[in-house]
Amino acid sequence: MKRLLTLILILAFNSYALFAQEDYKEHVVKEGENIYMISRQYRVTPNSIFKLNPGSEQVIYVGSILRIPNSSSTNNNSSNNKPTVTSGNNDTVKNYVVQKGDTKFSLSRRFGVSINELEQQNPHIRNMLQTGHIINLNNTKTEAEETTSTIKETVITETNTTTPSITTDTTTITEVKTKIKGYKDYVIKPKQTLYSLSMMTGMSTEDLITLNPKLKTAVVTGDIIKVPTNITQTNDVKNTLNNSDSTKNIETEKPPKIITNNNEALYANLVKNTANGIYFYTPFSSDELSSPEGRQKILEVSTDYKKYIDFFQGAQIAIDSAKALKLEFDVTLIKKNIAESKLTVDSPYNKNVILVPFLDGGSQFPEIKSDKSVSIIDIKSNLNSSDNINIYKSIPSDTIQKTKTLNYLAKQNANTIVVSDLDEAKNKTLIKKILPDSKFLKVNNSGFFNSEKLKSTLDKTKLNYIVLDSDKTIILLNTTTALMRELSEYDIQLVMIESELISKQNQVSEMRFKILKLIFPSNTNSLNKSDITDFENKYKSIFDTAPTENSILGFNVTLDALLRISQDSSFEETINNIISTQPHLKFEYKKIKDGYYFNRGIYLMQYNSEEGILEVD
Repeated sequence: MKRLLTLILILAFNSYALFAQEDYKEHVVKEGENIYMISRQYRVTPNSIFKLNPGSEQVIYVGSILRIPNSSSTNNNSSNNKPTVTSGNNDTVKNYVVQKGDTKFSLSRRFGVSINELEQQNPHIRNMLQTGHIINLNNTKTEAEETTSTIKETVITETNTTTPSITTDTTTITEVKTKIKGYKDYVIKPKQTLYSLSMMTGMSTEDLITLNPKLKTAVVTGDIIKVPTNITQTNDVKNTLNNSDSTKNIETEKPPKIITNNNEALYANLVKNTANGIYFYTPFSSDELSSPEGRQKILEVSTDYKKYIDFFQGAQIAIDSAKALKLEFDVTLIKKNIAESKLTVDSPYNKNVILVPFLDGGSQFPEIKSDKSVSIIDIKSNLNSSDNINIYKSIPSDTIQKTKTLNYLAKQNANTIVVSDLDEAKNKTLIKKILPDSKFLKVNNSGFFNSEKLKSTLDKTKLNYIVLDSDKTIILLNTTTALMRELSEYDIQLVMIESELISKQNQVSEMRFKILKLIFPSNTNSLNKSDITDFENKYKSIFDTAPTENSILGFNVTLDALLRISQDSSFEETINNIISTQPHLKFEYKKIKDGYYFNRGIYLMQYNSEEGILEVD
């Protein structure tokens, strides 16, 4: 009897397993397919595929196998593909299937939420919004939130009474409660940014700006803003609020400049009601880069990856600044090991830009296919030009640095002498092309040259430029020592035609450079102190460390790209017509050949005994 019962149980289990096996079929993902297309092919709902394939709501890969439920085992009612709204106030959206042409921007407008809220409640769309994704939203607001909800870009102006009036350019909202509940005054501390305030308050940047419209222009130390009551204020801040003299100072103090572009042409023509797409081509996903734990795991694999982390941390400050300007854009990370020889950018936006930082020499950037405008920003990646996509090399090359410095010397009607430790100076061809009358001095193996030979090349009737064409410290020390001996009889000025040579001479006192009034090229402008200090303070307040060179690149290149893509003209037109100057970098692009542009934005600097460093050209 026991054997019979066991046999019955085994048969029942096998029948169940057979039924389970037959309850779905397998599908091999092909190039260009997405969940929505596959669900249409098999006449099932996208949700049913997500249930059988955990993780597929975020990404699917070409060649991977998906389990597809049999159409008889799932409800194939077409109503499942439409958003369902519960409650009389349209507070909740359930199971909306993203359609072709939908964007985060259009969905946020459709459902009356910010892009931040859309992503927070649907984490699977943070990397990229795909056709077939399921959107769920709960827009139910607390009493305090309902009280402060306003049309985007509203302005809250307080009168002498306790009742604030809320106005827009075209609409006046009169039915406003007399008291904002759940919020209190907060004084902005030094080093706080829009991003850090949003993290502190738990509010999105969009909601924070809606509640405090002044933040759209700048985050000003000492300004009083509204924050949720659960935020704890320090004693210093309380004292400031209780001090009437301090309050007067707050009202009359001139706001410090926010991190902006010095070229007004970009700011005068910003388009804020149209969204654009910005992409980052990177070895990592947004999940890996978004948390300290994820970044630490990246560094455990290789410390060389730190340059990517620093770059994206700088880019985050730029994104924060662009959001403060109310620019609309979607940020997407393209993980480079997913993209093969061809990459299709199926963007809903008319203007798109892809930033490609630090692509190593062994990696091949894929061919871009898109029916929309796509521009590629090269950040130290040495990308080759493409037939249909414009490439903008954002960091000036060494050749551009050398050429600009030599062209400046050529305009001065001076005597030029080149000092080198090689039989043939490494830059001799370029120097002779621009300065054909240049003289060349070769030092010996110990780094010295004959003082009589030096005097024979110097000219007492002209300024004498001494171009150092060597990266050896001993050559610099011995050359500058010899030159300083001759300053009483000759007008001498030292020149380096590569900024890299300066960084390699950290063992040499700056006093030598000041005495000889060293001229050198630089990609960055150290004189823009207020904006540079502002950026450094913001970076330190968020990441608790000083920005690196790669952080500076991430900020400047990203902000410049976001401002250019948000113009009322094409990206290429802004490149051709506008020279922009960010806090550190200048962007002065020149077309080299069809589809290929170089940034020629070089600063020519000079050491001076009194002022320190000056810009000379």
